[in-house]
Amino acid sequence: MRRVIILLFMVTGLAWSQVTTDVMYKTARSTALAASDIAHVTGGNALFTNPAALADVDRRSVVAGYQNLFGQSWLPYTIFGLSSQLPGVWGTVGLSLESSGVSYQDTSLSNELAVGFSHGFYLMQDRLSALAVGYTIKYYAIDLGQSAGYAGTGSGGLDLGNGSAIGVDIALRANLSARHWGAVVVKNINQPRIGVNSAKVDLPREIQAGIGYTPYNRVWTTFSLVSSVGHDTQFHAGLEYGISDMFSLLTGIQSSPNRVGLGFNAHLVGFDLGYGLLTHPVLPMTHQFTLQYRF
Repeated sequence: MRRVIILLFMVTGLAWSQVTTDVMYKTARSTALAASDIAHVTGGNALFTNPAALADVDRRSVVAGYQNLFGQSWLPYTIFGLSSQLPGVWGTVGLSLESSGVSYQDTSLSNELAVGFSHGFYLMQDRLSALAVGYTIKYYAIDLGQSAGYAGTGSGGLDLGNGSAIGVDIALRANLSARHWGAVVVKNINQPRIGVNSAKVDLPREIQAGIGYTPYNRVWTTFSLVSSVGHDTQFHAGLEYGISDMFSLLTGIQSSPNRVGLGFNAHLVGFDLGYGLLTHPVLPMTHQFTLQYRF
């Protein structure tokens, strides 16, 4: 029964957004901060949150993360990313991979893949302020598997098809005195569509705008608005508190639907281990882990 309820919620969301699965909380940090962190992003997390923030990444990084959406083993979501600084003033580039799917009784019902190339660099930088720009070119692919077939298990079913598309995201981020941040991210600005003929559907298009402020050392506050086609505007807010150089606590809230995030980041010898959980007013909680290595 629980699977039926979760699938109904997912199908309703897909119908409104005219899209394949769109996961906003791609890293443990974003999950814990309830996706309020687009203005203040750290390390390789920028690949999945705000490509303009890659301009701050001054070391190579490898990041990987895993979650089961709404705590369900049959709804896995995996990320992997690599980033490296370019020489001179050319900023930082990175490659990202996102993989998700739906399975039932060892039968794959759908598989989705997104591969992205990101670049972030400074347009202007002085002692007190900076302005960075970034973009991501992403390849989307979806395979819908087979129909249920005569036995209802997928065996002998019909091929339901597959499709692919290219999406482009652009982003800006400004900061002042390393205490104030502002950012805007526009996703799929080229309005990509996936499918053929009358089966074509729009990929998700949304605008995220956010601010960040550091009132005290090791304390960061974040706030963002998210406007998506077919959805109500969402409000997101978060707080990050660094207990020490090695450990930070994070929490966040959002509206439409009302959700609460909680998590931590642990730093040790170049490794960052992140954990985040996110509640839902109806469905079970989502737990996510992210591991990052900087060198």
